[in-house]
Amino acid sequence: MTYMDEADFGEVDYAPELIAHAQVGDGPIPVETVRQALAIIDRAQVLETLEQWRVEDQIAGLVPTYRGGRKPAVSDRAALALMMICALSGQAFLGTIMANMVRSRLDDESLELLHIEAGDANEQNWYERILRSVHRFMGSIDPHRALPKRTRISSDDFAAMVPVALRKANPTPEDLLHDCANPLLSIEEVKQRTERLHLVCNLLLKGTYLLLPRRVRRDWHGNTCIDGTFVKAFGKFTKTNANGREAIEPFARPYIKEDTLFGYGWELHTAVAAQNEPDKKPTFPHIVVTVSFDQSQQRTAENTLMCYSTYLSLGYPPGGYAIGDRAYFTSSDPWKSQHPMHLMGFKLGKDYRENQLGRKAWFAGAIQVEGQWYCEKMPKSLITASQDLRSEGIDEPTYYLRIEARKMWQAKRKSLRDAKGNVRYMHPVDEAGNPYCHERREGNFDDAPQFCTQKSVLFPIESDKGKAQELPYKSKEWRAMYSFPRNAVESSNASLKSQRFGLDKSSRRRMRSQAIQFLMSTLVVAASNVKKIIDFRKDEGDPKQAKEKRRLQRKPRVFNGYAWTQPPTASPPPELALVQDE
Repeated sequence: MTYMDEADFGEVDYAPELIAHAQVGDGPIPVETVRQALAIIDRAQVLETLEQWRVEDQIAGLVPTYRGGRKPAVSDRAALALMMICALSGQAFLGTIMANMVRSRLDDESLELLHIEAGDANEQNWYERILRSVHRFMGSIDPHRALPKRTRISSDDFAAMVPVALRKANPTPEDLLHDCANPLLSIEEVKQRTERLHLVCNLLLKGTYLLLPRRVRRDWHGNTCIDGTFVKAFGKFTKTNANGREAIEPFARPYIKEDTLFGYGWELHTAVAAQNEPDKKPTFPHIVVTVSFDQSQQRTAENTLMCYSTYLSLGYPPGGYAIGDRAYFTSSDPWKSQHPMHLMGFKLGKDYRENQLGRKAWFAGAIQVEGQWYCEKMPKSLITASQDLRSEGIDEPTYYLRIEARKMWQAKRKSLRDAKGNVRYMHPVDEAGNPYCHERREGNFDDAPQFCTQKSVLFPIESDKGKAQELPYKSKEWRAMYSFPRNAVESSNASLKSQRFGLDKSSRRRMRSQAIQFLMSTLVVAASNVKKIIDFRKDEGDPKQAKEKRRLQRKPRVFNGYAWTQPPTASPPPELALVQDE
C-alpha cells in the first residue's frame, strides 16, 4: 500500500483546519478543534490501513467475522477523533471526559462531523460505548491484546501465558527456543502487531506533516535529530507483591539515571525535523516526524533503526543528516543501527563516549580517529586530542587548534557509498602533489602501505567498526550541525512535558497496556506538532496572522510630548551626567 501521496495534499496555503485555539477546560469544545482532529486522521489514512488489516485477520481466523446487526454507536474514526480532541485541548485521555464531550460539550455540528447521534443515552452509556470502540480499534494493533487489562496477573499465570522471549527486554537465541505452558501470545503475532502499531502512530504524525503547504514541505531537506524521553506508567509499581502478582503494567521497566529511580514506564524515541543550515533561520517547523516506543532504556539501536526505516517508507526527504547523542549510533554491534543507517543514505552526526575516543580502526595504512580516516603518520598529539581534553591535559583553545590541524592529514573522499556501503578515499597531498606523510617517511615509500602509495583505496563498510560519521568530530562544522538539532529535540521533549500537553503526567493516561500508552503518547506529540505549525505560520508572516498582529500592536507611550525610548545599556561618563543634570 502506498501511503500519503503528497500530490493529493498540494495546497498552496496551510490547511484550512489549522486554527489556533486555547485550552477549553470544562467548557464547550469548539467545532474548529473537531475539524482539526478529523483533518489529521483523514490525511493520515489510518482507517483505510486498519480496515485492510481487519480483513487479513478475519481471513487468517485471528478475529471473528462480522455477522451483521446494528452498527456501533461510535465508529473507529469517531473514537480516534475523540482521543485526538483530548490531546489538542490539553485534557486527560479518560473515558469519562470523552463521554462528557459527547453528552454535553459538543454541539450538533460537531456530532454530525463525527457521525454520532447523541439520542437520550446518559454519560455512563456513552462511556461504555466509547471504550468498546477504543478496544475494537486497538484489537488489530495491540501486541498484547490477549492479556487481561483490568487486573494484576499472578506471576505463575504470566509465566504460563507469555513466552520467555517476550518477558525479557533483550532475549537470547536460547530464549526463542523455550515456550510456555499455555501461551496466549505468539512471538510472530506480537512482532506483526508491533509493526502495525508503530506504523499507525507514525501515520498520525505524517497527517500533521501534511497540514503544511507543499512549498514549506519542500523547503526541508530531511535533517533530523533523535532523542528519547521517559513516559511514566500510571500506578504504584513493584515487581511482585505479597500475593505473587505482576505489576499492573507488566511490560513497564524502571527508568534509572545517575543511580536515581525516576519510576516505571517506557521510553518514547522522537525524531525531530532540523533546519537545513544551522546558521540560518529555519524554513521549516521543528515538528516530530517519526516515533518509536519501547521499554525504558532498552533496545535503543533497534528503535532507532525502526524510526528511520519508517521515515523512508512514509516518503520523507531522504539523504539528510541524522543526529544523535551518545546513546544513539554507538551500538557495540554496528549492524543494529550504524551500518543500516549508512546503507539507507543517512549522514550520521554523533558524540562519543570516553572509550570510543582516539584511534579505533586501521585499514590499508589509514587510521580511523573519531569517525574520520587519517594517514597513519598523523602526530600522536592530534590522535589523542579529545582524550587529552577530557582528562584536562589541554585547554579548549589548544584542543580546537589540534582539531583544525587534523584536516591536513584527513583522507579525501572520492565517491559516494555504493550499494554495499563501500566508499573510496585518497591520501591527502601537499601543494607539490606528494603524499602528506612524505617528510615523515623521508621520501622512502618502499614499505609504505597501500593507502599512502595508491591513488585511491576502496574502504569496505565493515572497516569503520561503526564509528564513522559525516563531519570531523568537534570541528566548527560538526559543532554547528550537532548543537542546533540537539537543542531542537531537547526543546521538543520539554514542550511535550509542559503543562499544556502533560506527557509527564501519568494520571492523564490511565488506560492500560503498552500499546494504548504508545497511541496516547503519539497523540500528544501530534498535538504538539499542530501548535508548532501554527506558531511557525505566525513567524513566517501569514497575511491573516500579520493583520491580527498589526491590530494588536501598542501605540508608543508619550509623556509630556516626548515618546518613550529604550534607555542606554551603559551609564554615561560622570562628566556627561553632570552636564545633563545641570
